[in-house]
Amino acid sequence: MKSYSTSTPCNDCPRGTYSDKKFYHICTDCGKGTYNPSTASANRQVSPPRRPSFFIANTSHSTDCTECPIGKYQERLAAVALADCTNCTKGKYQSKTGEVSRYNCLNCDAGLYAANSGAPKCDECEPGFYSPQMASMCTKCPPGQFSSVPKAANCANCPAAKFTEKPNSIKCTPCDKGKVAQTESSVTCEAKMGYTNNSESTDFFPCAAGQYSNPGTNYVCTRCDADQVSNETAGYCEQCPQYQEPANEQTTCECKPTFVLRNGACTCAAGHMLVGEACTPCPADQYKSSDGISACSVCDRNITGSITRPGVNGSLAHSSCYCGAGFFQEGSSCSRVSDGVDGSRTHQTLVSLYLEPGNWRVDSSSNDVRECQVELACAGGNSSEDNAYCR
Repeated sequence: MKSYSTSTPCNDCPRGTYSDKKFYHICTDCGKGTYNPSTASANRQVSPPRRPSFFIANTSHSTDCTECPIGKYQERLAAVALADCTNCTKGKYQSKTGEVSRYNCLNCDAGLYAANSGAPKCDECEPGFYSPQMASMCTKCPPGQFSSVPKAANCANCPAAKFTEKPNSIKCTPCDKGKVAQTESSVTCEAKMGYTNNSESTDFFPCAAGQYSNPGTNYVCTRCDADQVSNETAGYCEQCPQYQEPANEQTTCECKPTFVLRNGACTCAAGHMLVGEACTPCPADQYKSSDGISACSVCDRNITGSITRPGVNGSLAHSSCYCGAGFFQEGSSCSRVSDGVDGSRTHQTLVSLYLEPGNWRVDSSSNDVRECQVELACAGGNSSEDNAYCR
């Protein structure tokens, strides 16, 4: 502060100081963030109006405040130097002076970038490059893609029949005659799979069903292996599903002999089981009631000693199990028939025992077969009616 004697004439306060009282002998320095551009000032002026994003030189007698330049901002009061202004970060810019917040830094739009902090504006990405929003650099378009204009937000795929094998391409190259880009965004051209190409023209000749072509065949149509099939214009052949084999000139798959088609798959029919690579009828002592490759069930597990009658389709159910010649069913097992019973018959039960002539029994629930005292008097057979065994 400057002191002035009251016994001397009044003097003007110098620049950078002020006095707002009458008959006062002291001039007060302007504080940081304030200024006074003239002498003899009676007012303290706040640097307009001592707000963030301004700074003043670090001196007690500053007469003005200076705004932070573009690309920067200042969030503190009473800044004293340019170094107190903060740069906007990479990928952002600021085009006005005197900004007071980091939130006034704007994101670069897609297709633009700011490589350095404190950028006053965003630069454009060149053709062959792209950038997302708030980028600090542009990215090369990958092979198979291109951008033909500046400020690209993304790259476009090369269309069919064109390609590009290098990054940052600005256009795609047409394929040579006799070749084609297999998909969009291709990085090379090849002859067309499933076709035989002609190097003298753009014509392609389709491979027939049962044939294929690809780079491994030099794009020459080639017959599928014996156990494979293909549709027309196929690039590869396919194996037939399990238990199927090629048919119709290797264009479709059908069930192998002995198999049947069920719900889109080949399997063994009821009464059959898989033995090796073929369906085989259930053997004489077994049965099977459902489709499938599983084994047949053994009759003996249900009726001890029982068998089934083998047939073309095999036995289909538990009811097919019966006692063979020389036996009859008694409960859940087969028992040998006694003397006097016709042993050449099958499917006999205790009730249906067939007696030889000259023999009889008391009733159908009895296994006690007896010889007639008068042979001609007993007719035999299997009737259980009273006196039916007698003539």
